[in-house]
Amino acid sequence: MIKLNPETKKTLTQELVKALAGMSIINGNIGFEAWQALAATGAVLPKDHKPKANGDPGRQVRTRLNAIISDDPVRDFAFDYLLEVVPGILGLTDASGPLAETLGTDPKTLANELIDALEELPYPYAFSIALPEQLSFLLPQSDAELKIGARVRLTRADHAFKQRYPIVFVGSRNESKLPVASLGFPTINSGTVMLQIEADGFVDSYGTSTTVQDGMLAIKAFFGFCIANGVLDRGFAWSPKSEVVQMLFHRRDLAEYVGHKEFEPDASYFMQNLRMAPARPSADQIQEKLQRIGLWLDESVPLQRLQLASRWFFDSSATRDDITGFVQAVIVLETLLGDTEASDRNAISLGELLRNRCAHLLGKSAKERESIMKQFKAIYEIRSAIVHRGHHRLTTHEMVLLHMLRSFCARVIRAEGNLLTSTA
Repeated sequence: MIKLNPETKKTLTQELVKALAGMSIINGNIGFEAWQALAATGAVLPKDHKPKANGDPGRQVRTRLNAIISDDPVRDFAFDYLLEVVPGILGLTDASGPLAETLGTDPKTLANELIDALEELPYPYAFSIALPEQLSFLLPQSDAELKIGARVRLTRADHAFKQRYPIVFVGSRNESKLPVASLGFPTINSGTVMLQIEADGFVDSYGTSTTVQDGMLAIKAFFGFCIANGVLDRGFAWSPKSEVVQMLFHRRDLAEYVGHKEFEPDASYFMQNLRMAPARPSADQIQEKLQRIGLWLDESVPLQRLQLASRWFFDSSATRDDITGFVQAVIVLETLLGDTEASDRNAISLGELLRNRCAHLLGKSAKERESIMKQFKAIYEIRSAIVHRGHHRLTTHEMVLLHMLRSFCARVIRAEGNLLTSTA
């Protein structure tokens, strides 16, 4: 839980009382002015400092709140809290007047309630997406659930699942107040295989908090790992349209539906058309690969760079813009193999550093390393032409190099992942 020190709590209460006293409700709603009025609360949290050697090794309050809410966490949490409280008390009335008075309370009481809610963070969530039917092989027919690492699972949308993860608002929320990110209720067919990721943090009404963004990126990382590890492969459909993939938010402790958010069109299209990898791994091989991926998705710091690279790999694979995909694929290798400080110390270009590291990581012989270095040189020249000279269309030869580049990305992700988890 978040614990504010007494002095910070006192100052924050004063700033909130001041802001809340000046807020009004207009026709049953609070407006953007309320968000602006809360701006001063952002300066209340003390700047983080490194804990003493014998002090709390955990992250400091500001850093923890930034990591789950936003870069202005108190303002954004307070505004979202009010978005929940106002309709919860007033319903669909057209009431207008001073905020606290209209709610039947006073600014000091409301400020204390808000701070109490802040200190209850983080909340436990489950983020879920429905997998397309052709990916149902990932969960054996005989199993209702498959744990993949500490925070990821595949599960089936049976009666028990729908009881625990209902898709209907309860409590202070009501059907008339859907989050802006969610228009209408999603539907899940019985028996559908669900990918679910657990996270602790904060989900706001607009689906824009850091926790939500990280949840969507974690799902992308999962699929990026599945492609890199030879479980899944990209597929193609004749239709340019596809169903939008939605990530559902549930409070694990309350069995409560919070909302959902849609993935961007390219990501949705890509996920809807994924298929089993051409090598057609056996059921046992798939389970083994998934467990390895579960290790790669662990929240430990050493694996964060690997997960970031996998997200870029997903985006590169999903985009239908080849120029963007080329740059994103290079970013995968820069994320895992790049080191600007090492490049500066040794007076070599970043491209040359990446070329050497990629060749020595993947090459099994001097001849293979030489071939990789030659191919990588051509790849990096295209990247430079795009970034520095505005190159905007890939030739047939450059498309071949893009496929080769993505192959390098997959191999580097596997190699780095296996190195990082070899002792796990």
